Amino acid sequence: MRDTVAMGRHPHRRAMIDADQHDAIVDSAMERTDVLHLGPRIMSSLSSGEQQRVGLARVIAQETPVILLDEPTSSLDIGHQETVMGALRRLADGGTTIIVVLHDINLAAAHSDRIMLLSDGQAAAIGTPSEVLTSERLSTVYRQPMRVVDHPHRDCPLVLTVDHPES
Repeated sequence: MRDTVAMGRHPHRRAMIDADQHDAIVDSAMERTDVLHLGPRIMSSLSSGEQQRVGLARVIAQETPVILLDEPTSSLDIGHQETVMGALRRLADGGTTIIVVLHDINLAAAHSDRIMLLSDGQAAAIGTPSEVLTSERLSTVYRQPMRVVDHPHRDCPLVLTVDHPES
């Protein structure tokens, strides 16, 4: 499994970086995604969530200035979702541009600087989570009554579904 993460370093093989530096970068990527302890295992023995985190570690090991991810937290339990999103936040804080597609609105609200809300393949709104995620807008886009409140423990909106009114 460690070799899979190390494949992310392939573009840098000819760079003037010694093997110890490459190994340190691979180890760091594995630590960030909580897969370092899985190093000696083979990929086929890992759960789908573990495989997903290994794939993300491989991407992180590339040290690319832009990362585009589609549903990087699907198949992950809540704890590992937070681990992955925290790792992405630290990369963003370090200057990496991170673009993530998420269906989990609350996860996006908690971890994003900016959000683009899509409706029928078109941008319905772009802005900060607080600007984009409004009860009215979400209810319209999802054709489902929604309520947006302040998250009690984070500085972000919290989206709640509301029962459809009886007809």
